[in-house]
Amino acid sequence: MDYAVFRALNSLAVHGGAAFDAVVRFLANDGVVVFPLALVVLWIVPGRSAHRVRTAAVVSAVAVLGALLLNQAWGHLVHEARPFVAHRGQVDQLIAHSADNSFPSDHTAVGFGAAAGLWAARRWLAATLGVWALLVGLARVVAGLHYPIDILVGALDGIAAAALVLWLLRAPLDRLTGFGERVYGRLISPLRAVGAGSGRGRAGA
Repeated sequence: MDYAVFRALNSLAVHGGAAFDAVVRFLANDGVVVFPLALVVLWIVPGRSAHRVRTAAVVSAVAVLGALLLNQAWGHLVHEARPFVAHRGQVDQLIAHSADNSFPSDHTAVGFGAAAGLWAARRWLAATLGVWALLVGLARVVAGLHYPIDILVGALDGIAAAALVLWLLRAPLDRLTGFGERVYGRLISPLRAVGAGSGRGRAGA
């Protein structure tokens, strides 16, 4: 069943056309960069309830690390050859990749860990990142790098890691966020002073 779904998705690499393949390559290779960028932007521009939102960003970052650790644990228990290795000559591989363990998907775990960690504070963003994480995972299947089960378990690892972090580490991460906010405030206060000074200079001119 897993291989049948893989073949159906991977066949899109042949029939989708050049533009489709380019999108798949981008998502599979570079789509994961969106998640750390989103957390950084959320820290800098948290909007309302700034401390709560920044705490959620920290929770997400730790959840991502936790999800990768869970993936590592799975990797020691289950070794699964990449589709392009296990079915050599039968897979349309869009991206060059090392022949390491396919199970589970780190990219998907990162995406769902980041999304799930933000759910309580910014549901619209969490949902958007969740959809993006799913697209990244599916793109890696289409590109011939993963089986669907790798994506499913990676997603579950990300969600489980976020739940564990919220359950076990919410209070210490809240304090860590407060410390980070104080450090961040001191770092950007000179920039604010420069901006305020230039604004007064323009007003005086």
